[in-house]
Amino acid sequence: MIVDVANFDRWLNSDTLQQKYNSSEVARDAQKVNTDAKMTELLTRLTEAQEKQAHRHGIFSWLKKK
Repeated sequence: MIVDVANFDRWLNSDTLQQKYNSSEVARDAQKVNTDAKMTELLTRLTEAQEKQAHRHGIFSWLKKK
């Protein structure tokens, strides 16, 4: 069973359930996984951009040497 915490709190007209969920270990683990995934994606994009930049300079590097 899946419960949408925000909708349930709106129905109860209280934010108690959301506060308890956010302080739970499950929520912290989910946030850590989400943060790790975003960081991995960011680092992958950064690495690709650096490789592309290095390759772009590598093509004409023989001109700079002469």
